Amino acid sequence: MLYLILWAAIAALIVIADQVTKLIVVQNIPEGESVPFIEGVLHWTHIKNDGAIFGWFDDSRWMFMILSTVGILVMIGMLVYWVKKEPKDKLMQVILTLLIAGGIGNMIDRCTIGVVTDFIDFCAFPGLWKWIFNVADCAVTIGGGMMVLWLVWSFIVEIKNKGAQNKEQDDANADAQS
Repeated sequence: MLYLILWAAIAALIVIADQVTKLIVVQNIPEGESVPFIEGVLHWTHIKNDGAIFGWFDDSRWMFMILSTVGILVMIGMLVYWVKKEPKDKLMQVILTLLIAGGIGNMIDRCTIGVVTDFIDFCAFPGLWKWIFNVADCAVTIGGGMMVLWLVWSFIVEIKNKGAQNKEQDDANADAQS
């Protein structure tokens, strides 16, 4: 139970950071304008995003609200399961916390203003990187990347364990035949 409180507190901090940074941008940078933070590398650019992460699938607000709500609820259930049934797997708990927090951060925007406020404009590679994002997007992207790595790692461990079990079984069969 203590870990559920910890993950909820971390998720709340991420959501608060997301909402506070968006509020600062909305109050200080007119929509469509950009303020250099590190010239040529990182700008604060105030835009409204009616699509998914990084602006994909514009004009699908209700679909994203429904899918996000379902996804957030499923991930909360998974987090509760992981804390209770797999308490040693803290990495998956961190992953789910990041995904939940990011989802909630952007869901707040969709519910209150109908669009998501984005402002982090990494412009060091203008021909390669064109997206403007926010703190919630960062949490979802980091959590998603970590989940992919976790899945690959879990798959590798499973293959190694099966290989070790097969070797033990082969050794036992060889000893039985001798």
